[in-house]
Amino acid sequence: IPKDFPFGWIKTLDETEKPLYVHLETGNKTYVDPRLAFATAEKKHVYDFRQRFDGSTTAFQVLHGVD
Repeated sequence: IPKDFPFGWIKTLDETEKPLYVHLETGNKTYVDPRLAFATAEKKHVYDFRQRFDGSTTAFQVLHGVD
């Protein structure tokens, strides 16, 4: 989870002391942390990788979405 909130979001507490996130410009409120929309997996090492395909993967699956 990123350290900073997306632009315009703040964290407050509701009446039951539960974290509440508010977008100041729109007034939208949510109990879901808006930083989760921008979460990315952090690599521990530059050579770490996430395996996407295995021996039973078809060529179509590998090339899906590639022009």
